[in-house]
Amino acid sequence: MFGSAAPRSYTSFGICRLVLSIVFVFTASATFAKEKLIIVDCNNKSKINDALLDTSPELRIEFSGICQEDVRITRSNTTLAGKPGARIVGATVPLEQRQPGVAIHGARNVNLIGFEIQDSDFRGIEMRTSTAAIEGLTVTGSRTGLLLIEQSFASVRNSSFNGNIGDGIGVWDNSAIVLQGPVSANGNSRVGVLVSNGSSLTLGPAGVSLTANGNLFGYAVQVAASAQLGSAGPTSVEAVGNSVLGALISQTSSWAGRLTARDSELCVEVDGSAFESLGGGFTASGCTFGVFGWLDSFVWLGGSNVSGTEFGVYLDGATGQITNATFTGNTSEDVHAEFGSKVSFNGTNQACNVFVDETSIRRGNTTCPPDPELQVSSIGARQGKGAAYGGIRRTATEPLSLEP
Repeated sequence: MFGSAAPRSYTSFGICRLVLSIVFVFTASATFAKEKLIIVDCNNKSKINDALLDTSPELRIEFSGICQEDVRITRSNTTLAGKPGARIVGATVPLEQRQPGVAIHGARNVNLIGFEIQDSDFRGIEMRTSTAAIEGLTVTGSRTGLLLIEQSFASVRNSSFNGNIGDGIGVWDNSAIVLQGPVSANGNSRVGVLVSNGSSLTLGPAGVSLTANGNLFGYAVQVAASAQLGSAGPTSVEAVGNSVLGALISQTSSWAGRLTARDSELCVEVDGSAFESLGGGFTASGCTFGVFGWLDSFVWLGGSNVSGTEFGVYLDGATGQITNATFTGNTSEDVHAEFGSKVSFNGTNQACNVFVDETSIRRGNTTCPPDPELQVSSIGARQGKGAAYGGIRRTATEPLSLEP
């Protein structure tokens, strides 16, 4: 067991000998388990799927050209690497025979490195009950760029999932994804990054520059899912110019970490879930609502900056904890609390216009600078104002939920 003392019979010499034996075993494994290399030239009618029939314990396939096939990986310990200009475009098949550009089903330790996928009739990459490392990929023009389902895991580095017909990245069914380096999910027809059904999104220790811009929704974290967006390395998480929502956190899900959201109808919506962004990690501007929290949600903003919205934070039956935050240039109200909401102000908060209706509770104070441009007069309670954003407000029994 971890933390247990070593048995007395293990002398220092015995322990050292055991450690050296383990090191030798792993060194020998690394030395003698050499992967087999197969070169595939798709422009000369070679096929990646033919190379995948090889039964070697470890296999590396390096391919070049434009490959018009749906690649199916069902074997573990496999690397598929593209040479400069390599692309998989998917097979031309009848509608009922459509398959992902790259399908990884029931395989472990799969590596996808350095190529492009364009599969307009189905998903770019589909993972089922598999693990994979993805680096240097460009996936575009597919129904969904990358889909993880059935308890899959993927580590993604330096890749883009832009301009897809559905979602950029979808993580479902208790799957997990870790992102590192620059990763983009921009210009997709629905959601940039969607995490659902008990799945998780986290960032690697080296940091990430993550963008989900110009989609319908930037991010959607729903149905008991989580997004942990903190890292020891330099990190930025961006949702800009999404037509409806920068980020949706719904149905007992959670978001913890950074976010810069602007120029959407709503920067952030929290439905029966938690949104926590501390230490200056949240910036919102150019939206009708900076953060809209309802359905027993919890919103915690620390050191945040919300500006140029109509409502900075709008709480409808929710709880808000606001610490050392700055609200400037919001045209209606900096903070609005109604229908049994609770809002606490801790530390020093700059907010000139705070509205709390008779059913809600306010604790703590705010300061208002003497700048007249920041002093907006109260316009009173706005019962039902939340219904104004694009007609997508739901009742408590009709939460927004997206399907794969």
